[in-house]
Amino acid sequence: MLITQSELQEWLRIDAGTDPNAIQMLVDSGADIVEHLTSRRIRPYTDGDGKLVTPIVPTALKHAIAVHVAAHFDDRAGDTTAAMMTISRLCAPFRVFSL
Repeated sequence: MLITQSELQEWLRIDAGTDPNAIQMLVDSGADIVEHLTSRRIRPYTDGDGKLVTPIVPTALKHAIAVHVAAHFDDRAGDTTAAMMTISRLCAPFRVFSL
């Protein structure tokens, strides 16, 4: 798991068991955004030899996912421009560029 339920509960200041499906959906979409912005895999995947690879996820990228979850959980239909700027800044040092 990229970020634990207890970490998210603390970050969002919510009780255990509050909207677990919505939170998981937001974690998944946050991971999609982080993977897109960094061009790196942060979720477990199977390599060419069929072995499971579990990447080490830097704390800043976990923070980016938490920011995404909080922005969309707190304001489900509102403006998330500031959150996206924060997410982009957190992801910037981890971008992989190809030539």
